[in-house]
Amino acid sequence: MGKPMNAAEHHTALSDAAHLIGVQPYALWLDYFGLCGNLTPLDIEAYICGLAPLPAADRSILEQALWELDPVLYGLAVHATRTS
Repeated sequence: MGKPMNAAEHHTALSDAAHLIGVQPYALWLDYFGLCGNLTPLDIEAYICGLAPLPAADRSILEQALWELDPVLYGLAVHATRTS
């Protein structure tokens, strides 16, 4: 599996996954919120665009939401981040 990703690598993987999957920020927020996330749609959009950080717990929830949308494309984004 390799070493854990730092915050910057995690952002790259999550942002790339969101773009590969083609999910809009609000739709992603709905899935995130359904997994008990408590940030606003604007927080999620700002994070995906690289304008604001997210706490580690919220990154994990967002990661789960993206994985549930498309595990294959999510895996490709993570792999590309880890090998770049």
